[in-house]
Amino acid sequence: FKLGFQEEFRPVLDADINGSFDCHYGWSQSRVWPKVSWSCFKVKEVKTAVDYSWKQPTIHVQWDAETGRQIIHIFGFKSDQQVAFINKIPSAAERRCNPFSLHAAFARIILEQYNDAFWMLRDLVRGHEKKSKAEKEEERKIFPLLHDIARHLFHYQETIEVAEHTLQVIAKELINWRHEDEVSIRNNIGTWLDARRRILHEEKRAHSLKTRSKSLNDRHQNEINLVSTPAAEFMVYLPGTFVSGLFGTNFFSFQADPGNTWLTADEFWMYWAVTIPLTLLTLGIWGVWHWWDTYVGWVQKVRDKKGKGIKSGDDDATTDVKLDNFSLRKRILTATKLNEIQRKETV
Repeated sequence: FKLGFQEEFRPVLDADINGSFDCHYGWSQSRVWPKVSWSCFKVKEVKTAVDYSWKQPTIHVQWDAETGRQIIHIFGFKSDQQVAFINKIPSAAERRCNPFSLHAAFARIILEQYNDAFWMLRDLVRGHEKKSKAEKEEERKIFPLLHDIARHLFHYQETIEVAEHTLQVIAKELINWRHEDEVSIRNNIGTWLDARRRILHEEKRAHSLKTRSKSLNDRHQNEINLVSTPAAEFMVYLPGTFVSGLFGTNFFSFQADPGNTWLTADEFWMYWAVTIPLTLLTLGIWGVWHWWDTYVGWVQKVRDKKGKGIKSGDDDATTDVKLDNFSLRKRILTATKLNEIQRKETV
């Protein structure tokens, strides 16, 4: 079955493709036309933190410019989605003149799926925000679930960004076709303009969803930080509590006579000499544990920019460093054969 398609398209059928678009042109002495084109998207639908599914909807269009005949293949669509696509398919007159009208109609269905996927994630985050304090305390026992949701948010943001870029490439390809086949496009300028308008509209929808997903991700990170804050506060007081347990009450003495007074030993400075360095050491280890991957990414980015001869400040070097602060811990836990922070998943 795959042998009936172009070699570049075959990986789309059986591999995990985050998103793609390609266009092969045909030509004659009088004109140039998009003979074969396809667009592929990746959608992740999340029902719960542990119940999710990946979809890879794809459209493949073959177009004969002389007769206007099209051969359309749709992959990764359920029967109800196929019906929705057929209901939104362009008119026969438009399809005969412009195969990109099919990509525009397909993108409209895909963006509806991305919108539904966003609201599924939003409901997960909102559901956690609305929980009572007691319920959140109980949820801390299953803290990895919060990071499962965070992982889903990262994946959504990644896939919607790729989808936006795919739509941008389709819009650019429309312009390339117009430059190469000016006479034919001018004769059917209405269908060309309409297809481009609809693709740009879906591109804007993708950008809006990307912006909302970033805001939703920030909201969820705030929830994670609220859970993490008590742990950090506990670490501040833990060393002092531990040391006081070792020393006991040997530094203090209660004297009933005279005057029911408390006496403090001259060696009480030893408590502070041990507690303060131990507290700083504990916080330092936690800081390295939490920010090591971000620091490594920052150093690597600075080195890459120096290698390219680009001069930039510290602010530029830290821009858009999107690293998972838990990857160092994950490596350590995996190496010691303990449970992983996040569940395994392939995209």
